Amino acid sequence: MVNKNSIKDRILEEALFLFLDKGYHGASMRMLARRVGIRGSSLYNHYPNKEAIFSALLKKAGPQLLGIQIEQILQQNREQTPSEIIFAIVNQLSENWFQEKESCLFLLLIRESPLFALNVRTHVGQMVQSAMQPLTDYIESLQRRGIFQPDFPAYFLSWQLLAPLANLRLNYLLPNSSPEDKSKGRELIDLHMNYFIKRNLIPE
Repeated sequence: MVNKNSIKDRILEEALFLFLDKGYHGASMRMLARRVGIRGSSLYNHYPNKEAIFSALLKKAGPQLLGIQIEQILQQNREQTPSEIIFAIVNQLSENWFQEKESCLFLLLIRESPLFALNVRTHVGQMVQSAMQPLTDYIESLQRRGIFQPDFPAYFLSWQLLAPLANLRLNYLLPNSSPEDKSKGRELIDLHMNYFIKRNLIPE
């Protein structure tokens, strides 16, 4: 008997590469069924439409995973200094970028997001906000302790940390980036991290 979960995983994997190849709107359920090697009717037994498939992709490799990982880092590194914890968060983020599925999904989001329905774009935006919340809460706790710059709200400082990293990713750390670009990207990430910490962290 074929494992139903393995078929669903195969559908998602093939869907991701099909969307990248043909574009979200250029891909069809029939094309996807052909790639997976199942009948169209069988595909609809698992997912009713492309939007449901895309939502499932986001749940498996979308931005909300960062929020979960940030929470884990904060729980596992309570004894570390704030700078060490922030570096650990960014290092985890960088590791995610080199996972094939996560990288391909990011590329798909950047390329196709203007074409997605409004409810899909809103959903992605909400996932990003949710993923950032643990970092925002942590920075806010540092501000209350008087060891982080109080000039700006914690949510703004979270964006100040992560937004330049997203820009570096677009320029240097895509799936097809050269080894030289990836090396330059890592170097610039380290520079940004050092700047962010020196600019905002107040020595105890």
